[in-house]
Amino acid sequence: MGLMLSDKVGLIIAFLNLTAFLLLVYIILRVIADSRSRVYAVLDKIFSPVLAPWRRLLPCRRIDAAAVILVVLLRLIAFTRERNYR
Repeated sequence: MGLMLSDKVGLIIAFLNLTAFLLLVYIILRVIADSRSRVYAVLDKIFSPVLAPWRRLLPCRRIDAAAVILVVLLRLIAFTRERNYR
């Protein structure tokens, strides 16, 4: 049974899932892509302001811990909404 995108809850769940997917792409590109990559540049402009406060608190490693934590939080929220929605 799929989610219906015709109501507000379905749209919110779809937005959370899309954002989590784009964050995963951003994490992968941050590790392997060249800094001149257009896709990376666009995603960096979108996600850097959101991740900046978290990056100040968390140590900087090769994999961005702030982005990973945000992906987990987004998926957790989407999963909770999906369970309550059905």
